Amino acid sequence: MELSFREIWTVLHGMGFGALFLLAFGGAFAGLYSLRPDLVTPHGIDERVRRLNIGLWLMATIAWLTVISGTWIVYVWYRAKPPEGADLGAYPKALLISRKSTEPAHRRWTRTIDRLRPIDGRSNGWSRARRSGSTRLSSAR
Repeated sequence: MELSFREIWTVLHGMGFGALFLLAFGGAFAGLYSLRPDLVTPHGIDERVRRLNIGLWLMATIAWLTVISGTWIVYVWYRAKPPEGADLGAYPKALLISRKSTEPAHRRWTRTIDRLRPIDGRSNGWSRARRSGSTRLSSAR
């Protein structure tokens, strides 16, 4: 089996960075569950919180690698416009749109992305507000 340069980046983006992020996310949930006072001593909680902090930074790094590789490498190839008469195999969006049977797949993809954008905007807004101290959480401290 041979993979082209684009296929290697797509696999790295989806099955590499994406899978690592999902694995780290599951580990974070298990780590949070393990913080229950009836499962661990106070010294053990300190050690687990330290481990969770390291895991959080690693998870954020992996998430950003996934986003960056998807946005500036993989998605650029997806959106590329083919020259006149080119083989559409190297231009996934044009290939999907060119066939009546696969055109709905492109519409579903863009509709899914459009639905996720507001979620991303809300989470970014919440984190900015939290950093500036203008949320109820910061006043409860």
